[in-house]
Amino acid sequence: MIYAAAIYLFTALIFHHIFIVKERDQKIFGKYVERWDRNTNKRRDLLITFIIIVAPYVLLGLLARLFPRHL
Repeated sequence: MIYAAAIYLFTALIFHHIFIVKERDQKIFGKYVERWDRNTNKRRDLLITFIIIVAPYVLLGLLARLFPRHL
């Protein structure tokens, strides 16, 4: 248990240093926000992203509907 707690604390300290102290995640996020603001195809990209996110769930639903486990 002490070993697991030490690993957890070490990981938490590393993430705290990277994300809180150095704010690297904010720098990366700011870069993508700036790029998104300059993008002229926002609607198309948003639609493509939505389709990619929803497609596996639709596929699983269709598989469950077309091939039921119990008849």
